[in-house]
Amino acid sequence: MQAQSRLGQMLCRDCGNPRDRRMGFELLRQAARAGDINAQLELGQLYSQPRNNEPQQARHWLELAAGQGSAEAQQLLKQL
Repeated sequence: MQAQSRLGQMLCRDCGNPRDRRMGFELLRQAARAGDINAQLELGQLYSQPRNNEPQQARHWLELAAGQGSAEAQQLLKQL
């Protein structure tokens, strides 16, 4: 799960290719659904960026990460 999350982060952040970004999002979603706090936080951050601009999705994933004790997710929720 952790490797899946890291690969998803790498594909979403470092690849300019839209297909790779979609694959990265899917890997992150799978890890986040399985309870990976880092994947939940990453999805929340990605969905809140202007490029993606999906505040409901951002809030969903950040609330899950905050529920697991992520102080960073709690701070980001205040900004939404």
